[in-house]
Amino acid sequence: MDRSLVALDYIYQFLGSHPLLKKETRLKEAYQRVEEELANLYQLAGKIEDENQ
Repeated sequence: MDRSLVALDYIYQFLGSHPLLKKETRLKEAYQRVEEELANLYQLAGKIEDENQ
């Protein structure tokens, strides 16, 4: 699931570094939740992949 890591990077580049996120707390919090869940997806996929080998 390397694609989830790529998605995480794209989301950071295009959304996470956006100046509006620094100003708007609600947007920043929503972004952080998305980032966290994509990181969890990446970790879980790696774990499952390891278990299936």
